[in-house]
Amino acid sequence: AHVYLFRGLFPIFSSGMVEIAALLHKHGISASVYNHTEWPQVTEKITAGYKTGHLRRIILVGYSAGAGAMTKTTAQLGERGIPVKLAISLDPVWPITAAGHVDRYVNYYSSYGSHSVRRGQQFKGSVQNIDVGGTPGMGHLNLDTDVMVQGKVVNEIRAALQADHHATSSSQTVAPSADRQANKTSLPGS
Repeated sequence: AHVYLFRGLFPIFSSGMVEIAALLHKHGISASVYNHTEWPQVTEKITAGYKTGHLRRIILVGYSAGAGAMTKTTAQLGERGIPVKLAISLDPVWPITAAGHVDRYVNYYSSYGSHSVRRGQQFKGSVQNIDVGGTPGMGHLNLDTDVMVQGKVVNEIRAALQADHHATSSSQTVAPSADRQANKTSLPGS
C-alpha cells in the first residue's frame, strides 16, 4: 500500500500534506508528497508499481489544486484498469467530477466558496462530501493544516487499509485439513 499526497498551487500554503504524510509514517503507512504539477509522473510511477505487482493498494489525497491533480490521476489510472482504494480531496478550488475505478471518494470542503465533488457518469464507487466550513477559523488556507481534518484523513486511510487487510486475510484463510488435502491431491503421483 502507498499513499500519494498532492500539494496545492503554492506549496508554502499546503504544508498540511507533509504533516499528514508524517502522521501516516507514524502508523507504519508508506506515503509521499508531490507538487500538483507532478501528477503525470506520479501516474506513471503508480502504473509501473501496479504492473510489477509491487503496488496493490493505492490511496490518493489532494489539497486545493492538488485535488484536481488527484482526480486527473484517478481518471488516468481508471483508463489503465488500475483500481484506487480511496481518494480524498481537501477543499478543491474548481468543480471536480469523480472518475476512475475508485472504491470510495471523500471530499472535505469549506462551504465558503469551495466545491463539492460530483459523481461521473461511469463512476461506480461511493462519493461523500463533508462540509467542514462551519468550524470556527476554518478556511481554504488552513483546511489542510487543521488538526481535526488531518485526523479525519488519517483515520479514513487507516480504516480503508484495515478493511482491505481483513478482507484479504479472511479470503485467504483455509482450514488446515482442506489445505493439507489440496496439497496432497496436487502432488504428482499421489
